[in-house]
Amino acid sequence: VKRNSTKTSLMPAVVSDTSVINYLAAIGQAELLRFEFGKLFVPPAVWRELHAQPNLPGTAAADSARDSGWLVIQQPKPSEMLNQLFADLDPGEAEAIALACELKPAIVLLDETDGRAEARRLGLPTIGTVGILASARKSGRLQKIKPLLDRLMKDFRFRLSRELYDQLVAGDKAV
Repeated sequence: VKRNSTKTSLMPAVVSDTSVINYLAAIGQAELLRFEFGKLFVPPAVWRELHAQPNLPGTAAADSARDSGWLVIQQPKPSEMLNQLFADLDPGEAEAIALACELKPAIVLLDETDGRAEARRLGLPTIGTVGILASARKSGRLQKIKPLLDRLMKDFRFRLSRELYDQLVAGDKAV
């Protein structure tokens, strides 16, 4: 039991912002979050954003993940840092970064440039939707990510540089 609890404490907590859950759910890949990370923390602001409009792609995925026990809603503690984050970022990003700081070691799942920069400034590693897809392909859970990237860009106006797109698609295995 001791060895197991030590191992668990070395695993970083994973805290997600709204966009990653929504984008992965929109392309039918929300389960990758469970496969890649096991457990996912979201702050209340992210939960509210996922439920802000009817039929958001991430709503059903988040509800299912919470019901299955691998998505946990956790409130960050009030702090000066949280107040500053609220001043600079949207509520979901602010609470996700603050919660990750509390749970360190932690990784923050974020797509937005400003949020990623702030998380890194605070010493938090970040992974976005594309990074999760690339990791899933590397681990063998996905064969190709080109169709998923194409769908994100065409149907959901996901922005990705041509250079990064070409680099990612080049990694797809011929099937």
